[in-house]
Amino acid sequence: MSEPAQKNSEQDNIVSRYYGRVAAFVHRRVRSREDGEDILQNVFYRLARTDQLALPVDNALPWLFRVARNLITDFWRKRKGLLFSDTEDDLEEIVSVLLAEETERPEDVYLQRIFWEKFRSVLAELPSEQREVFELTEFQGQSYREISERSGVNVNTLLSRKRYAVQHLRKHLQEMREMILGE
Repeated sequence: MSEPAQKNSEQDNIVSRYYGRVAAFVHRRVRSREDGEDILQNVFYRLARTDQLALPVDNALPWLFRVARNLITDFWRKRKGLLFSDTEDDLEEIVSVLLAEETERPEDVYLQRIFWEKFRSVLAELPSEQREVFELTEFQGQSYREISERSGVNVNTLLSRKRYAVQHLRKHLQEMREMILGE
């Protein structure tokens, strides 16, 4: 296989493997479907340009999340003059990397095991209200509105609880983040 054909094959593999995760990440942060699709197109365009410029993408998923996060930040700055909230981006990046794919590589399995042990431990430290809203939104995919209707707790209160939970998790998982993302 020629080198350009091999690069295209690698790109196709990256796109097919990670498109869904990056799309979910973008669409949770951008309300308009069209704007989200524009951002996604730009993310994967940059991936294509990276290969054209011979800049290797060693770890594709964290790189894709970083590009997406930067494009979303630019989008909000241009549209509303607001900064993109960074309450979830780093934590989501870590979790997405660890859940990216099933692996049989011993080092990946080991890293995943260590991460989940630490994650469960830090999650258990949270007050029950914060832990519950985090688990319901992140693990069960429930919206704040659904949780609010069921529990009777104001949406803003739920958002605040989630924010505190994410801050606590980020603080205690910083070392793990640096190890995973190679920073």
